Amino acid sequence: MGQDTTVTLQVTVTHPEADNMDVRFYDAADNSLIETDNNVANGSTASANWGGLTLARGYRWYVNV
Repeated sequence: MGQDTTVTLQVTVTHPEADNMDVRFYDAADNSLIETDNNVANGSTASANWGGLTLARGYRWYVNV
C-alpha cells in the first residue's frame, strides 16, 4: 500500500495593472479545488498545500486567477 504525502504547489503571479489576486489551485484529474491563496500581491508567489497524495504516482494541477 502506498504512503501518503503532502506537497506544496507554487506559482508566481503577475497582473498588468499590479492588482492583488486570488489564486485557485485545482486538481487536473477532476477539476476539484485544492486550495485558494487570497490577496496575493503582483509579482509574488502563491502557494497551496496538497495532501493525501500517494508517493511514486504522477499528479497534474493548474491554477486560475
